[in-house]
Amino acid sequence: MGWEICVDHIRCSGCGSCVELCPGIFAWDDAGEKAVVREEGTGTGADLEAAVSICPQDCILVTGSQPSAAQKAEPGTDVSDQ
Repeated sequence: MGWEICVDHIRCSGCGSCVELCPGIFAWDDAGEKAVVREEGTGTGADLEAAVSICPQDCILVTGSQPSAAQKAEPGTDVSDQ
């Protein structure tokens, strides 16, 4: 098992910190306004932890066991603003 990563788009302010710190896991949505989780993302635990820690809106949720740095992060489904 790996991580399941979700971004709450309602709370996301679009600051881009997660995209900058962890570009292998996070990207911009089609409008370039909010962060999304890449379908086939990879990244290290340290980068992901930094992205979660620096998020000013606390809108990144990570569940599951932490894989080693060599393993892929398994992105989850982004929380939409329905």
